[in-house]
Amino acid sequence: MINKISFKKSLKKAFCVGIFFLLGVLSKDFIEKQISNLKEFHYENTHTRNLKVVNCPIDSISIAIFGQSNSSNSVPREKPIDIPKNLYQFDWRSKSCLRFSEPLLGTVGYKGNAITHTAINILREYDKPVVVIPFGIDGSSILDWSYGYLNKFYENILIQIKSEGIYPDFFLWHQGESDSKRGLAKMSDFNKTPLFKLPPKKKLGLSEKVYSESLQMIFNKSQDYFPNSKFGIALVSICFGRGEWQPIRNAQYKIAMRNKNAFISSDSDQIKGKNNRFDRCHFSSQGAEILGNQYFQSIKQLLLENRR
Repeated sequence: MINKISFKKSLKKAFCVGIFFLLGVLSKDFIEKQISNLKEFHYENTHTRNLKVVNCPIDSISIAIFGQSNSSNSVPREKPIDIPKNLYQFDWRSKSCLRFSEPLLGTVGYKGNAITHTAINILREYDKPVVVIPFGIDGSSILDWSYGYLNKFYENILIQIKSEGIYPDFFLWHQGESDSKRGLAKMSDFNKTPLFKLPPKKKLGLSEKVYSESLQMIFNKSQDYFPNSKFGIALVSICFGRGEWQPIRNAQYKIAMRNKNAFISSDSDQIKGKNNRFDRCHFSSQGAEILGNQYFQSIKQLLLENRR
């Protein structure tokens, strides 16, 4: 008769071998993504417990920011930022206003956000509370937001915001890195790869026409729900040392010029260098402050125009 203890040990050993085999099969990127997700879950849930839910201020300046990672919580902080008391965030999932504290709720990541600098500058200049509504998704393509799964995600957030009686004064769109040309990619690269596989580490980039049509759809949806909101478009295309991708920049500029409530919020491609982008793509604290100031200057100009 088989010894029960030996059998249990063998079973446990087989299970462990199976797990390690499975981990070996899984890609490094997949494993890192799962670890990142666990970290975000931990930070967000422990962070939320310390935040106070408050009534959303009625007479406020509200800013929604979305796009990909540089619109989310991706900014490393060497030291904490002093947050003013009349700065708030709106969490679209719980439909609650809370005291502002990084990492912001409703978006990905567990670091700081460039919009923090913008909001603080607005508070210094205007005697009104500020509400920030973040929902950027790292690595997302504009096609996800216009045609893919994030299109429904986006519309749901607009519905949630409106249902709480919040009417954003500004939407800030910051996206383009994922859709730019990568490396020295060229059409002939597709001849050297297995059928229907993307050449490794190479991307041809979206055309001006495709990007502009997608961005127009995203702008239109915000106007359908909030026709008086201004829509800021950042000029965004560089990442990981790649140069500017002009078709995307052209599309971003043209949509901003073509639509009444749209404007250029920043030219983030000009914020370069190791001190401003810690990994040649994402902004450091210094780079995020520059970006946040660019946002503020564009918003300030529109607020001044509204006073006249």
